[in-house]
Amino acid sequence: MHWSGANIGPELNTSPFDAMAIQEELGPMKGKLVDIGSGYGVPGLIFSLLNPDLRYLGLELVPEKIAAAKELSRRFGVTTTKFQQKDLSKSGYSLPDADFYYMFNPVTQKITNALFLQLDAIAARKKIGVILNSSWSDTSLFKNLALVQSIRSINGSEIFVYESKRTK
Repeated sequence: MHWSGANIGPELNTSPFDAMAIQEELGPMKGKLVDIGSGYGVPGLIFSLLNPDLRYLGLELVPEKIAAAKELSRRFGVTTTKFQQKDLSKSGYSLPDADFYYMFNPVTQKITNALFLQLDAIAARKKIGVILNSSWSDTSLFKNLALVQSIRSINGSEIFVYESKRTK
């Protein structure tokens, strides 16, 4: 997919319209959102523009995508977005603490499963939301997260929203 108006690169893993559909369904978000495999940071830009109290952290392996994401945030005057270069495949990698986590098929199935186990462990100790724009992930690994909503993506795929079973 190419978002030519932004002149930020050859492809995006999430269209701005998918991020807006998620926002419309979920309503206001506060706290911190971590985007796992953020690419060019389009969801972070949309979520940050629509939720001034939301702090966004994009984790991405490719430095050129991080540079483009930072430039896009700068162009739109968004100061609540941050991006870090992270290799999620490194053993011992731990996800940062957040209130929401967003993933769009960011990595291999093996790495995704390891991340899902981490998300589930976080959900066992605190209330979080997990937004998956993914059709190939094994969510049977979730023991402490429950599916609460399915949103139709602009391209026809499904976006799944999970929340902690914990109430606090």
